[in-house]
Amino acid sequence: MFVRRVVLAVTAVAAVAGSVAVTAPAQAYAGTPGCVTTTEFRSVRAGMSQRQVAEHFGTSARPYWGVKANSFFDDDGFSAITRSFRVCDRAGDPRLRTKAEAFVHFQTQWVPLDIDGEDYSHWGRTMKLDEKYRVF
Repeated sequence: MFVRRVVLAVTAVAAVAGSVAVTAPAQAYAGTPGCVTTTEFRSVRAGMSQRQVAEHFGTSARPYWGVKANSFFDDDGFSAITRSFRVCDRAGDPRLRTKAEAFVHFQTQWVPLDIDGEDYSHWGRTMKLDEKYRVF
């Protein structure tokens, strides 16, 4: 009888613990959707990809990667894009674009490559953060 109670108690604890672990998924920080705070803007660094910047800005889970302000592509493989994001006010709400904007410029990186004395240098395929600035 005692063994049966212990087995039932252990089974009940395991069932409760298992259901708690399953029903409590980790939640990612939502950030400030639709705008970029000063802290988020300062957290991005040169060399980050567009996806990494979107994750820091809290915009990677939605189709909002910023507005494409400018882009350039040439036949040699060089490409560049500038994306514009709305800036948050102190309450975390988006300011009007006419009041403030954050610009992030990405471009492909030059990849020097020398194989047996032959130059195979080329433009890389992934665009990386090159420059960022805010306009108020």
